[in-house]
Amino acid sequence: MTLELLKYYIINILGNVVAYFLAAVLFGWIFSSIFSIKNNYLPFGWVKKVFEGIWKVLKPVFSWLFTKFRLLLKILLKWFLFALERFVVLIVDLFRKLFELVVNPED
Repeated sequence: MTLELLKYYIINILGNVVAYFLAAVLFGWIFSSIFSIKNNYLPFGWVKKVFEGIWKVLKPVFSWLFTKFRLLLKILLKWFLFALERFVVLIVDLFRKLFELVVNPED
């Protein structure tokens, strides 16, 4: 019972924080538009700045991961082609032995 109350209490606090934050952003947006204040951070300029900062950090990481992923795919493709080649050789050998038995059954 107390765990459920604690869960609803935490959900209520998080909901209040989100609602008050969005209300503050909306109030700031209205305030800056009424008085024609040029602000890069309200209402959603801070999101752009945060994503630009994150992108500067993550772009080299994604580029490095992409090159490593391509190398991994190249290796997996070579393994697959090798396994496919071995499978074709096995099938050809089986059919060769089958036709030898059909042509000469006494062997």
